[in-house]
This record gives sequence, C-alpha cells and structure tokens, in this order.
Amino acid sequence: MGVLQSQLQESLCGKRYLCVLDDVWNDDQEEWDKVRYLLRCGTEGSKIIVTTRSGKVATVMSSTPPHHSEALTNDDCWTLFKQQAFAYGEKDASSNLLPIGQQIIDKWQGVPLAAKVLGGLLRSKREEDEWLRVQETDLWNLDAGENRILSVLRLGFNHLPSHLKRCFAHCAIFPRNYHLKKEKLIQQWIAGGLVQLSAGDDPNMLEHIGNDCSNDLLKMSFFQLASSSNVVEFKVPNLIYDLAKYVAGNEFLTVANSYQAQDVAGDLAETRYVLVDSNYRSNLLPKALYKTHKLRTLALLASGDLSKEALRNLLSCFKPLKILNLSGSGIKRMRRFISDLKYLRYLDLSNTPLEKLPGTIGHLCNLETVELTGCTFLLELPQKINKLAKLRHLNLKDCTSLTCLPPIIGYYLQRLQTLPIVIARYWDDVYMLVLLKYLRDELKIKLLENVSLRLIWDNGKVLHAPNIFRLLFS
Repeated sequence: MGVLQSQLQESLCGKRYLCVLDDVWNDDQEEWDKVRYLLRCGTEGSKIIVTTRSGKVATVMSSTPPHHSEALTNDDCWTLFKQQAFAYGEKDASSNLLPIGQQIIDKWQGVPLAAKVLGGLLRSKREEDEWLRVQETDLWNLDAGENRILSVLRLGFNHLPSHLKRCFAHCAIFPRNYHLKKEKLIQQWIAGGLVQLSAGDDPNMLEHIGNDCSNDLLKMSFFQLASSSNVVEFKVPNLIYDLAKYVAGNEFLTVANSYQAQDVAGDLAETRYVLVDSNYRSNLLPKALYKTHKLRTLALLASGDLSKEALRNLLSCFKPLKILNLSGSGIKRMRRFISDLKYLRYLDLSNTPLEKLPGTIGHLCNLETVELTGCTFLLELPQKINKLAKLRHLNLKDCTSLTCLPPIIGYYLQRLQTLPIVIARYWDDVYMLVLLKYLRDELKIKLLENVSLRLIWDNGKVLHAPNIFRLLFS
C-alpha cells in the first residue's frame, strides 16, 4: 500500500487535478483523513467529488453541503428505457409496445438503473402479454425510496430464466465492488452445477454456455464491464449487488471483519456459501463456520496464513465442498489432507506465496479447475496431478519460478482447455500437445536444452491447435 500511496502523490504533486471517488461506502473518519492527506499535494484549484448513497459518508467526507441528486425526468427515463428495450429503428415496428412501456416508466419515478434493467429484460420480449405482466405486477407498490428501487430490480430478477437466476445469485459470494474475472466466474458456475447441458450436448460446450449466461447478464445491466486490460472483468453495480444478497437469502453468509468473524453464531444449517473477506491477520476461522456441514463454496480472502490446525479443521469439516477459493491469502503450503475433499471441482490458490502442492491432490478425481495464476514461489507440480482426468483448466500464468511440469502432461490430461505454459524437457512433452484438441487462447512453450525449435517446426501438427490464437516460444 505504501508504494501505491507514493505513486499517487508523485502523479498529483504540483498539478491541478479533479479526482472523482465514486460510490463510496467507507464512513471511517480516520481512514478518510489519511486519504485527504495524500491528496493535499496538488495545486490550488484541485477538486474532489465524492458520490455516495450514504448520508453518513456524505457528512464525514464533505467540506461543503452535499448535493442530493434528483430523479430523472420521465422524458429522460423514457429515452434511456427505449435505448435498452429496442434495437436501432425497431421501436417503429413495435409501436404496440410503446404505450405499455410508457405506463411502466410512469411507475418507477425516474430511477435510471431500473430503466436500464427492465429495458434490457424486455429487449428479448416482443409479445404484449409479456410486457403487461411487468406493467401489472404488484411489486411496484411495496416500498418507497431505496427499497422501492430494490423492488423494481427484484421485478427484473423475477423475470430472468431460472438458469440466469442461479448464476446471478452466485455473485453474492464475492465482496462488494469486486472485479469478477469472466473466465473464473464461468468456471465457478460450472463447478457449482449452475451451468447445465441440454440432452445430447458436448460436455466441452459448458464454457460456451457459461459465456452466453455472462453476456446475457451484461446485456440486461446486471453486470457492468470493468476491464482494465485484455482480461474481461465484470463488476456488479452496488444496487444490483444488494439485490444479489437479498435473493441469495440464508444460503449465503459474509464475514466482513475480524469482529464479525468472532460473532458469527446462530443457525447456519441452511448455509451453503461462505465468504470470509477481512484484512485482519489471523490463523482462526470463525468457529461457528465449522457447523455448516452442508457447505458447498468457501471463499477465504483473509490476508493471513492458515495454520496447519485451521487448515486441517477446514478440510475435515467441509468435505462436501465443491469450490474452495483461497486467492490472495497468505497460504504457503497446501497440506496433504486436501485429498479429503473428494467432491472438490474448483481450487483457487492464485496470487499466494504457495511453494508446492502435495501429491495427494491427485486423489481429487472430480477436480475441473486448478487456478495458480501469480504463484511466483511455486517451483514444480506434483507428478500425480496427471491423475486428474477431469481437469479442464490448469492456469499457470505468471508462475515465474516454475521449472518443470510432469512429463507428457498432454497424454494424461486430454480435456485441458487452459494451459498457458508448457515446460518441455523432452520432445515427447511437446508432441503430446497434439492430443490437447480443446486447448485454447494463448500457449507459451518453454524449451529446455533437449528440445529444438527446428524439430517442432518440422513436425507442424503441434503448431495447429484450432483454438490457440497465440503461440510463443522461449
């Protein structure tokens, strides 16, 4: 954090700037004073604009009286709705729907997010009775103020197909304002059984179906694009995130700080998904979590390392787990009793100081995704990872210390779609890549002294994987 603060001050020092802090939730005066100090290095005339839905935040952060935004006019709301509900030029051909749309507009009283969500929802519906069901719903009259907005959004959710409802509700397992990497999100949907095939579909179509689901939620404004690079990322808008937490109900539990971690109690029998998101350093998980014997997803994003005892308790108590996310935690070593998680399908250890994986990982016969991106201390993978016959994604991007892979990995793991790097000690390590017909995206082949690039070039089949768009050699 100190490096980021220095970079911020260097960027602003001696300059006149406009800084916009959008959708702020933190109302801690002390934390805001720290930010204020960092921003004082600009010249006279610099301005800071803060947007928030919290009156307390506005009081803590403002140096002038806060400005309360007014609702959109009906005309502006109608324009926004039409942009979402109709393709270019289509509204003339759907003139029978326009009066119904106008009546819907009159009911939500200038809420722009509602215009986007319901407009996006109705874009794929062209029958009058479908629009009338939205217009005639009783949900409009339930609440006032912000609760009224959530009622409108809940209306949009209620009209989603069932498979999209499941996928959207899963987003409650992530922290507020979290950037969801599209590929990871789809892999978790698949691991959780939220993306399903129709009769006769190729099992390798699951990722394509998941991609369609994410695109549909984006089009209907349940997601926003938040990419800052070539990696596609989504963000769930704050009001939409509140909706996700609401529809997720008692099946989802979030532990957001160290105090809350120790206070978790009550009946957790219905809990299936748990997020522990905290900046405290502790080797302890909330004790009450160990009573959630039906847990299916655990995301432990706390910064501290897990003690051997805590990890053993975690793995022994949560044997039905399908998704285990330890991304960004301080874990250095995954214990051999990971093999207890027989139903595990998704394991995320990315951006951790992990040094090695136990050979017992080969006992996880249902594992489909192993995410190791950014594990810069990881030296090697165990030989028994070749036993994971169902593995579809083995992400080793930016594992800069990795010196070798199990030999002829392509022979054993023929369902792989993600394998960003191959470290070839022998010719067979490269030639077996021909068997990875589902491999896609980018592949980097690191050649050791026993393999020549000329030999690969002369055996051109290796270079023709159909879904590889970029092939690199080093």
